Amino acid sequence: MLVSTLLVHTALATPAQAWRVALRSPAGGIHPDRYGNLFTSRYIRLPGSNATSSVLKIDRTGHLAWTHRLRGTSPEPSDELHALVPTADGDAVAAGAVQDVDGVRFVVARLAGTDGRERWRTRLQGATSPSSRPGRYLGSIPAW
Repeated sequence: MLVSTLLVHTALATPAQAWRVALRSPAGGIHPDRYGNLFTSRYIRLPGSNATSSVLKIDRTGHLAWTHRLRGTSPEPSDELHALVPTADGDAVAAGAVQDVDGVRFVVARLAGTDGRERWRTRLQGATSPSSRPGRYLGSIPAW
């Protein structure tokens, strides 16, 4: 079964649709920044392995600016994003669980708003499984 998500952005001045983007996989929450860009995450099933998640930035004109997979060191990924927050300067902070060779780690990474590269990443041992939803409270932090 193919599940897709349709993102629709409306113009602020009028209720008219400004643009829409169709994704081929289910998306997480939609997180706008103060510049009119949208950040979201999506679940990706990989061939021959488990699944992983990606962060996507869609610019204010509706074009996909970049994607970034937050992955662990395991050859069999089982990585999940549980929180995504845009920052005041246009970056995004993502949190979740990644499968490393020696176990599951809670991870928080700051992604550059311009190209999605990781500015920094912090990993902590202690998440018992990706489904324990580490980072789920990050979304309650105000972005701006």
